[in-house]
Amino acid sequence: MKTIKALTFVATAFLLSLLLQAPTVQAAGKPHVVINFTKWVTSGPFMEGVSDIGDFEGEVVSFKEVAGGQIWKIGAIYQIVTGEHQFSALIHGTHSWHTGLGVLNGVITDGWLVGSNVHVEFEAIPDPDHGFVFTGTITIMPN
Repeated sequence: MKTIKALTFVATAFLLSLLLQAPTVQAAGKPHVVINFTKWVTSGPFMEGVSDIGDFEGEVVSFKEVAGGQIWKIGAIYQIVTGEHQFSALIHGTHSWHTGLGVLNGVITDGWLVGSNVHVEFEAIPDPDHGFVFTGTITIMPN
């Protein structure tokens, strides 16, 4: 009985891990497209990084600190600049230094899936080379 429970647990964990893997580049049937990325600030408002589908570039276009600097209100342009599915998105939202988490929403303004809504979630992670890297997902909801 314990063996069956253990095997059931392992099988369930394996299937769950498959389900939680982010799909990439499946816009033909118009499901959400989830792109994993890691980015860092290079200088001033500029960012660069990598994603599942190409190189990442970004720029903060508006910024305001609130809650004693613990929360940042951010407006940004995120771009995938290499690969088959290049696009630019104008996004806005918040990043909390208390939790390390950020949530941004917007729309693709140019390129692949133009006009589609975009939802971004990321987490700040300390990094010896960049101070912090921000790793997360860009979810595109195709029209």
